[in-house]
Amino acid sequence: MENKVTVYYGKMEELLPDHGTESKGERETLAGRRLLYRALKEQFRMELPEEPEGLQVLEGLLGKNSHGKPFLVPERACGFMPERNRDRIPFFNISHSERYAVCAVAWFPVGIDIQAIRKIKSPGVIRRTLSMEEQEQVKNAPDSDIAFFHLWAKKESYVKWNGEGITKDLRTLDLKEIWQEFFQTEDGYVGYVTGEKKTPVDLIRVV
Repeated sequence: MENKVTVYYGKMEELLPDHGTESKGERETLAGRRLLYRALKEQFRMELPEEPEGLQVLEGLLGKNSHGKPFLVPERACGFMPERNRDRIPFFNISHSERYAVCAVAWFPVGIDIQAIRKIKSPGVIRRTLSMEEQEQVKNAPDSDIAFFHLWAKKESYVKWNGEGITKDLRTLDLKEIWQEFFQTEDGYVGYVTGEKKTPVDLIRVV
């Protein structure tokens, strides 16, 4: 676990079989929390209570940075870590798109994004998010929608990794000096993990 990223993923209806009345945002949040809860217990042996109490406890361990990125607060989370690791805490990042939720965990900062490929209805979206070089890549690609969402997922993963969110002009992001790994849950979806250096990525399906 020291030098790898583990990605837990699952379909919304499988992660939330006993829920159906929440809003879309609430369902996405809960699905992400369930993935995070399981990842922390299995990968880092965090001593969290069983669900549903464990999810409530987990919520109390989280904070947000100035751009809204959630993280484990060291002063709250360290007491739930195994004794040998109480001097540090894991990093995580969560994303969701349509039917899927994903959660990446590691001992170092990590970003993740998943996107369902769909038809781009407005050319303005491409102009507002891609550099001229990237626009040419999309224009000349065999499938421009697939090409666009590959780039979009890369950019989202990057800004979630550095914790700044979409606060900068996405057209100016330089992704060439950072490590990014493609993953796919099924046809019709693209996902990327971002980190500071090349790292093995393990995918774990949760049902």
